[in-house]
Amino acid sequence: MITLRKLTWMRLMFAANVVGAGIPGLLVTFFPGFARQYLFDGVAQDGLVFGVTGSVWLAVGLISILGLRNPVPFTGVFLVQIVYKTVWITLIGLPAMASGDERAAFFAWFFALVTVGFAFAVPWSLLLRKAVPGSETPIGGNAR
Repeated sequence: MITLRKLTWMRLMFAANVVGAGIPGLLVTFFPGFARQYLFDGVAQDGLVFGVTGSVWLAVGLISILGLRNPVPFTGVFLVQIVYKTVWITLIGLPAMASGDERAAFFAWFFALVTVGFAFAVPWSLLLRKAVPGSETPIGGNAR
């Protein structure tokens, strides 16, 4: 059973995804010049990689809109966020921080904080429970 507090936290994290991933994804995908200038301080970006990044962020934002209404089935987006942010912190952020990159330090700390928020939003007991005939499936439907 998921508590009202947990559902509220999940919806808050989905809303954070809509704003923090969906809006930048929309800008990068449809207005790359604007995004490059105002989100990335005018730093040149590889067009294809920039487009992939924007598309993924936009997808996370769109899926998160669905999660606002019905959070449990869309918690997979939190798992993607947890994994990719952890990989980025470990393989990109920490080495950049070690070389003195202050911007990388900001993103690493921000990603770490957000990742903890996503971890608290995931209904781990539902996702990790085995589906047993006659019991609920991990997503909460009836097993047949």
